[in-house]
Amino acid sequence: MTYSEPISIESFSPEIVRPGDVLTIKGEYLNLIHQVIFADNVIVSDEMAEQESVEGDNKFLKHTRNEIQVLVPAEARSGKIILSDGAEIPNWIYSELELQVVIPSVGEMVELSEKKPGDNVTIIGENLNLVKEIRMPNGGTVEFVYSEENKSITFALPEDVSNGIVYAVTASGVDVAVAEVIVAVPKDVALTQTSGIRAKQELELTGENMELITSVLFPGVTEAVIPSSSTSTKVTVVVPEGTVSGDLTLNTGSGATISIAIETAKPTKLSCVDEVKAGDKATIIGDNLDLVSGVVFSGNLEGEIISQSSNQLIVSVPALAQSGNVILKMSNGE
Repeated sequence: MTYSEPISIESFSPEIVRPGDVLTIKGEYLNLIHQVIFADNVIVSDEMAEQESVEGDNKFLKHTRNEIQVLVPAEARSGKIILSDGAEIPNWIYSELELQVVIPSVGEMVELSEKKPGDNVTIIGENLNLVKEIRMPNGGTVEFVYSEENKSITFALPEDVSNGIVYAVTASGVDVAVAEVIVAVPKDVALTQTSGIRAKQELELTGENMELITSVLFPGVTEAVIPSSSTSTKVTVVVPEGTVSGDLTLNTGSGATISIAIETAKPTKLSCVDEVKAGDKATIIGDNLDLVSGVVFSGNLEGEIISQSSNQLIVSVPALAQSGNVILKMSNGE
């Protein structure tokens, strides 16, 4: 036959606490209690008092039949307090009231419009010294400085800042929305040349906020190209091999993109010198013939390019070639 003492919680004070405050719990047979459990499962145990490696705020400060005192852990959240006897099958006693743990607060979220990486942001509020982390909309974190005098925290926007909510995070993992960021994007973007684009040439793009462009993806190419130069009003970039006609995509660190249609250079003003017979050499003249990688005659027969320049192409005509249109294949696949 066993007998359990009627453990009870009469009160706790204060009802509103900050991490690090002393919480006093009063009741009956509290000497049988070995753990105080805060939400969410943050435990302070009297057994830890004997462990040298345990920090001082993780043990009971006072422990009698009618009173327990503990420091509120940094990880504690608002919620009911649980007293536990620490047994293998524990006896849990819940408080009737919820303990309110103070968290950081701001009067209202700060609206940050047209912001750029590197811009400093200052947030003013209460209990900001409880902030352990500033989390950006994309989930990354940044370093910050707390000013007790100004009741503020200051941080710089990172290179990959994106649109969304900025959160101040406490040691207990509570997220407090403190700001909404709208990142600036390049505006009035213009390309000095949109047609006749050739590989290895340098393109110039102008506009506002151009320094926000981190890379350029050319149509037909899998890897983005880093600008060769960049200012707030101008970006230059070298056209890679394999570029085809399509949309040029300008990437920014925030994930925003801008598209501009481009047209690659193609052979034009084409004509064939004299009448050509099978087995002979054909001379084709025109513009941009240096872009040709193959010449296909009727019957899907490809001739051998003998000599090539920007305005002339000499190719052998297959012996079985027939009269018909000649197809010029470009090195970029067009």
